[in-house]
Amino acid sequence: MKDEDIDEIPKGKAPEIVPEKLTAPINYKIIAGIIIGIFAIQAIITYSEEKPTALIYILSMGVPLIVGILSLVTGKRYKGMLVYGRAYTALGIAFLGLFGGELTYLIYEEYLELDPYPSIGDLFFFLLYVFTIMYLVIHIRFFSTKIANIDKLWMIAIPIGITAIYWMISFPILEGFNFDFYYGIVFVAAISSTLSLAVYGIRIFQASLTGIPWIILSIGILLFTLGDTWYYTLELYEGYELVHPVNLLWYAGYFIMIYALTLRRKVL
Repeated sequence: MKDEDIDEIPKGKAPEIVPEKLTAPINYKIIAGIIIGIFAIQAIITYSEEKPTALIYILSMGVPLIVGILSLVTGKRYKGMLVYGRAYTALGIAFLGLFGGELTYLIYEEYLELDPYPSIGDLFFFLLYVFTIMYLVIHIRFFSTKIANIDKLWMIAIPIGITAIYWMISFPILEGFNFDFYYGIVFVAAISSTLSLAVYGIRIFQASLTGIPWIILSIGILLFTLGDTWYYTLELYEGYELVHPVNLLWYAGYFIMIYALTLRRKVL
């Protein structure tokens, strides 16, 4: 066990003998329940006679809010520790930003009857990627002190490739260089960078005190960033609507992150 691992144990909670590997078992019934549940939710949303707008807003705001609160609680638990305190606090801020963005859009659309794009809500959405990247970087630096050149190559290639594809698709649709074009490029670059770091985080995972919950959390991040990437492509063709299947990726990512955060509390 590395000395840094020992530093991560909250004061007053360290066992007399710390094992070399400490893991938390995955409850596959919960994973299966999440998968079945999100498909059931999507079926309700898709086939309801009246569009269940209230349910959609509860899911889009309430579930990220839970992720944010659980992350902040976890960060507070490890306050002052080398890695975990800062990392989970950053993740908490990220998802409070997502909640703030969704809430702002709701107010604009349903109460003010205004177009929420662009608005202050977009600043909240951008916080999601900035602080999620911060969370991933903190953990990656802890687990992987040296990144191989081949890994650096594909980690850079993924966001460049995704952003370049978006550039080629969006340029003629948005009719050249304008606000909408640059706005989309900035968000797609941030999303694809988050996705790349999540993939690498899963790849370099190792059994340590962070254990299985960390890789599950990274999978959750990967899922919702895939959903965001799909969403920005849909928006180019005005193809997104509240009942679109892209919601499945978002819901799956959020619920898996909630499971990972609750599992994380059982590790130490």
